[in-house]
Amino acid sequence: MSSNPLFPGWKFVEHHPEAKSRDPLQSELLNQESFLPADALVRESIQNSLDAKVPDTEQVRIRIYVSGDAGALTKDEAAPYFQGFWPHINECENGGQVVSALQEGPCRFVVIEDFGTIGLTGDPAATRVPKGVSNNYYYFMRAEGISQKESSSLGRWGVGKYVFPKTSGVNAFLAYTNRAGEEGPGLLVGQAVLMNHSLDGKDYDPDGWWANPDPGVQMPITDHGLVKETIARWNISRTTETGLSIVIPYVDAALNGTDFLRAVIRAYFGAILAKRLTVEVEDPSGAGTVNIESGNLLPLAEQYFAGDERVRIVSEIQLMEAKDAIPEENRFTTAMVAGRPDKGWSSATIDAEMARDVRRLLETGQPVHVTVPIEIRLKEDSGETSVESHFHVLLQQNESLRQKPLYMRGGIIVSDASRSALPGIRAICIVEDEALTKMLGDAENPAHTTWTANDKIRARYVRGSDLLALVKAAPHKIYQLVLDAALEEQRVIFADIFAVPLEDPDATKKRRSPAGRTKSGGKRITPPGGGQKSSAVPLTRIQAEPGGGFTVLPTNHGRGGDLKRVEVSVAYETRRGNALAKWRKEDFDLAAFAPVVMGGKIEKQAGNLLSAIVHDAENFKLTIMGFDVNRDLHIRARGHSK
Repeated sequence: MSSNPLFPGWKFVEHHPEAKSRDPLQSELLNQESFLPADALVRESIQNSLDAKVPDTEQVRIRIYVSGDAGALTKDEAAPYFQGFWPHINECENGGQVVSALQEGPCRFVVIEDFGTIGLTGDPAATRVPKGVSNNYYYFMRAEGISQKESSSLGRWGVGKYVFPKTSGVNAFLAYTNRAGEEGPGLLVGQAVLMNHSLDGKDYDPDGWWANPDPGVQMPITDHGLVKETIARWNISRTTETGLSIVIPYVDAALNGTDFLRAVIRAYFGAILAKRLTVEVEDPSGAGTVNIESGNLLPLAEQYFAGDERVRIVSEIQLMEAKDAIPEENRFTTAMVAGRPDKGWSSATIDAEMARDVRRLLETGQPVHVTVPIEIRLKEDSGETSVESHFHVLLQQNESLRQKPLYMRGGIIVSDASRSALPGIRAICIVEDEALTKMLGDAENPAHTTWTANDKIRARYVRGSDLLALVKAAPHKIYQLVLDAALEEQRVIFADIFAVPLEDPDATKKRRSPAGRTKSGGKRITPPGGGQKSSAVPLTRIQAEPGGGFTVLPTNHGRGGDLKRVEVSVAYETRRGNALAKWRKEDFDLAAFAPVVMGGKIEKQAGNLLSAIVHDAENFKLTIMGFDVNRDLHIRARGHSK
């Protein structure tokens, strides 16, 4: 079989003496994070497929075939596709080990195919493409480190495709494409990216081609017999449908269908829920054939994940599933944010009424949908232009969670856009508008896992780094502003008309105390919840009682069992300064009061301080009555988890 004339041999590009010697760096760009083959393949191949969707087609279908041992090719079955290949790889660093380990054994492989896409369109003979001319074949097979993608495309680095040879034990892949608007058997070609090496006295560049043997520029194979044989031998399912099929030979024996199932759900559950994507994973050695679609996504996540990752992914899918059904009264829009000194996140972004409503909904476990308008300023040849865009943030309380917000750009999940957890809250930041999608795409690393203020951002956007920070901080900042509003409500007012007028808080500049608390207008506001920073989740809340009193209650977080102890400090409000520090025994002495406590017991009670031990957080309630109804109260309640 290996001498069959239908099968061309591999040809490597001879090194020109005037050109630099190089070893490919693209795979190192993909190594900015730990390289997990299934995750990397899924992220790169599916984002390419979504970008290449046939116009007016609503859904892209992906097929992933993992041969394992059951479907692997024998040595003799694989040999015709590697004629002339092994001597070259043998001359590369560690190449001898690769040859001895792989050439004589079975060839395990992976096939990734897309349907509902246009395929590798464009002139396959082109060795350069003028600006503005579309040529998918050129940019996929011939270009290195450049891409024609722009606007809302999910990927545009032009190096992510190196995940295909990187996953192969011999750094090679085969590509078969049927192209929109063309008849015939399609185009078949192979490519390898090794290291620069020497063989039989000649120097070679890393690039190798399995292609039409005719002299000149490497052209894809169109021979009907060879195309048909290749489709059958490598388990390619494509017949006449347009799209692209990639075959990755000699993959790691440990790679299996479950790896790909998890990778698809991790990276693309948003696109699947939006019915833009379905994925079929076939593994004859393991899970069999599994179809992933919107209707079965949640049970598959529950089945294939475990531990903390299962809790996180299931909760995120549940929140995304609820997105479209969120009622109008749970939807809010902030003031516009922008990369300007006076347009960042502040108390002006979310007004008090909105903050109060959001907090109330979160405390009752309801999902909240917040739309954030954002101004993007572009650097153009003609000057600066301004574009309005927007993004969305979903929030829902879940006391058992301690996880980072999830960021989603155009259906792809950008897994490390934030490294800070948001305890007790599940949050998803969704970017779909074209202008912001383009900007974040410019900021994305080749592995599509994070956003950084790179050269593109600095060159194309005014204060681009500030815009990135605004988007990445959005879930935390929105929740922080809601918490800040909750802190203000710790100050309970009992008089309709202030008996002791307060200094106008807007007339006094905020200043930072040595303890880190914010003082404004003579008020000191301390975070509820055990001396936690205001970014922590409050364990207590205060409810005003008619007749000169108040009640301390647990929040949902505290009620979940975290609340173990409560400390209360109280004083009458003063015109200026720290009201709690200015308390005098002549005002009142809590030792003379008769607090009522349920689900706990009073620990200490004297002066203006009271503490209680919590035995039953679910039913805890502390009520203190007997204050002057004509005076304003300044209250600080701290809930402790120990």
